[in-house]
Amino acid sequence: MVWAFYYPWYRLPDWSSSVLRDRPQTRYAANDIQAISRHIEQAQSAGIDGFISSWWGPGDYTDQNLRLLLNLAAERNFSVTIYFETLIESGALPQAEITRWLSYAIRTYRDHPAWIKVNGKPVIVLWASGAAPLEMWQSVFADLRAQGLEAVFLGMGYDQANLAVFDGIHEYGIFTIPDLAAVLASTGRATRYYSLLEEAGAAKIWAATVQPGYDDRLIPEREGLLQERQNGDFYRSSFEAAIASQPDWIFITTWNEWWEHTYIEPSELYGDLYLQITREYASEWKEK
Repeated sequence: MVWAFYYPWYRLPDWSSSVLRDRPQTRYAANDIQAISRHIEQAQSAGIDGFISSWWGPGDYTDQNLRLLLNLAAERNFSVTIYFETLIESGALPQAEITRWLSYAIRTYRDHPAWIKVNGKPVIVLWASGAAPLEMWQSVFADLRAQGLEAVFLGMGYDQANLAVFDGIHEYGIFTIPDLAAVLASTGRATRYYSLLEEAGAAKIWAATVQPGYDDRLIPEREGLLQERQNGDFYRSSFEAAIASQPDWIFITTWNEWWEHTYIEPSELYGDLYLQITREYASEWKEK
């Protein structure tokens, strides 16, 4: 499957922000049913199978919009899971809050037909899982299992130590990795063979990430990092590295993170160039 990180937090005034160098061809609020439907259809046309939707906890605006996304996805045979936002301004969420949020997410959404499952368990992708120690995550998962709330959790970071705790691993931003092809290849091998070498039981999920570019120079208090898009060539090179690593899934960073300029959603500057590139590589990979 090909997945794209999806951000359901936009409101119409956001598109007038001075931190944006580009904007979507059609401006929208994230709770606009027509916009969500358009996003799903555009993504499917490019070979994307699902959205990993940023999620900030029970009752949040992103939670309200998740319900809309799930229902519209179910009508279109499209898959959804959440990107569990581990970090708050002061650091990682407290353990009790993480447990409460995950308990709510699993209880509320695990039976929804659009929510992706592996071996009957709902999948949850964790952003910035490294902000909390692995021992904390082990304790959280044990607490959830005690409540009968089983799930498949993908941790963030290519550190192989993550494989001892999580059911799979991924990364979000890959543009700062010096030799991306080598890192993806070695991490892919380690993930595929982990269950054999460590006698750890179930196979782990290897999700290789691709990215079109990055630019946060206009965001206050940021470092000011830049990865030029190179007319799509950086995106192409990341796809080639990902495919060569023999992933179970490919994650796209992102569908619509406009603040950091990592979007592939059709835009005023680029049109649908990045959907064309996605379609090309998704088709190549799925035909292998």
